[in-house]
Amino acid sequence: MAGFILVQVLIVAALVFVPMFIIAIGILREPMRAFVLSSWFSIGATFGGFMALALARLVLTHRHSEDINSMLTALFVVAGAAAFGVLAVFVLNKNSRNPPWRRN
Repeated sequence: MAGFILVQVLIVAALVFVPMFIIAIGILREPMRAFVLSSWFSIGATFGGFMALALARLVLTHRHSEDINSMLTALFVVAGAAAFGVLAVFVLNKNSRNPPWRRN
């Protein structure tokens, strides 16, 4: 299980955090604000991916064939990761006086 968590964190870092950080630096022009925004989205996406994976395994375990199960699980995990990433940025917006995407 620890190996799976390490692989998940590396995948999120490579496929979510780095591209989002590069895009955020291009838009915001401030590395610290871009880092905060990318970090919050990545943390939310990681948490959401784990939660969606747990829920998918609970719901989809014996309902379909193995091929359909793996495809539905992947779709469920991606949707959960995206939703929790957006939710994390929304929470950041609500709990900060100066959201990182607004320029001063």
